[in-house]
Amino acid sequence: MPLIENELVRIENTKQLAKTSPLDRALVLKNAFQYKTKNDKPKHFLLVDDVITTGATLVACGKLLTSNSKNRLSIATIGYRN
Repeated sequence: MPLIENELVRIENTKQLAKTSPLDRALVLKNAFQYKTKNDKPKHFLLVDDVITTGATLVACGKLLTSNSKNRLSIATIGYRN
């Protein structure tokens, strides 16, 4: 599988989110990423995160990657913390 770099980028440095509520995380991350694509060809993405806490980062990134409804998204993570 090809590795796609620099299409999904963090455009806003956010504060540390470890001690924030799930709602606050979602609000902070809502516009923190940008998907830069020049190709509308459908893609299947694998989004990798080290630990899922609230899932806010994955949701924010996933929404961008699936803005083309023909794109598919899979997620891999090492751990989960609640």
